Amino acid sequence: MRLAGVDIKQLRIFLAVAECGGFTAAEDVLNISQSTISAHISSLEKRLGYRLCRRGRAGFELTDRGAALREQSVRLIEAMSDFEDHARALKGKLVGRLKIAMIDNLITDPMCPIVPALRSLNASEAGSPRISIDVISPSEIDDAVAIGRSDIGMTIAETRLPTLTYIPLYHETDVLVCGRGHRLFDMRGAANIKRALRNSNKAVRSFLETEDAYLLGGNEESISASVTNIEAIALLVLAGTHIGFLPEHYARIWVDKGDMRILHPETFNRRTVVSLVHRPGANSNIFQHFARALQAASEFAKPAPSGQTI
Repeated sequence: MRLAGVDIKQLRIFLAVAECGGFTAAEDVLNISQSTISAHISSLEKRLGYRLCRRGRAGFELTDRGAALREQSVRLIEAMSDFEDHARALKGKLVGRLKIAMIDNLITDPMCPIVPALRSLNASEAGSPRISIDVISPSEIDDAVAIGRSDIGMTIAETRLPTLTYIPLYHETDVLVCGRGHRLFDMRGAANIKRALRNSNKAVRSFLETEDAYLLGGNEESISASVTNIEAIALLVLAGTHIGFLPEHYARIWVDKGDMRILHPETFNRRTVVSLVHRPGANSNIFQHFARALQAASEFAKPAPSGQTI
């Protein structure tokens, strides 16, 4: 089948129908009527010589050939987008897709440079890139960058993959907190608090392995919750059932409202480096621009000289 412009249009319509799970749901996405959608799909099926989907009282379903064509169509559309991006990049345009992976709840940290870095992408006169952001755990970030699912990551690097490059951006401080209603909330006296801490139910972050427990004296019997993100820690702390570590910038909103209390910050605190992570040799225009913008707005890292890759 030799492709023409109308074929590409019909393949895009077919993909929208497949993603939406039917003609009715695709109406709003495509902003065309069901009858028009049906006409395009019928025309495509006639041109291909086989049915792509079944529709009727039993519902919508792709045929085996339809499912296979869907996969190939996705590859074709992505390849066309990549071609367009590369062609524009040859003119010095800042185009393409930047896939970012980051840990959760960085937005409340005034030290985090991602907001000015994102702003610099859209402020550039060289183009307007497409951006995707995944908020995932630190271990998932390393894996996503390593296999190319993400171009760049922002993470706390407790362990490092030897195949990746890590560049420190800024420090984040964790503090130990309890919620209103917990027996420690109104307790006074450092000695009393330290004794009560040992047997208090603790929530720890699984991606830090035993680090949270170690800072609290290593009593593993009192660890009654293990979570994959800091929002889950906050929920347990606000419930008054657990104590746990939270980034100070994230906990501050509840501390200022009187719903959380920071416990003995001189003793129970943890300073972590948030790093930029990428694959060695990454050198696309958009990656270089974003990485330099992150470093320029970071706590202590310096941007690479103009024209030099990081």
